[in-house]
Amino acid sequence: MKETIKKKGFASKAEFFRFAAMYVMDATDRSVGSEEARFEALTSSIHEEVSHKFRGRKLPSPESQLADL
Repeated sequence: MKETIKKKGFASKAEFFRFAAMYVMDATDRSVGSEEARFEALTSSIHEEVSHKFRGRKLPSPESQLADL
């Protein structure tokens, strides 16, 4: 798992499992029909996660986010 996390560029195990859970939920939830609807649902999920994590604070720079890679 550590090799996959590093190879795919996840910052942590938590981020890896969050994306894995979203992938499984999206793959099993066929009630969302079109590609556009699935893209909208995923975009919404990402927005909620970022909003919850940073709660109005400024996002770290891309350089600092990728510093450990």
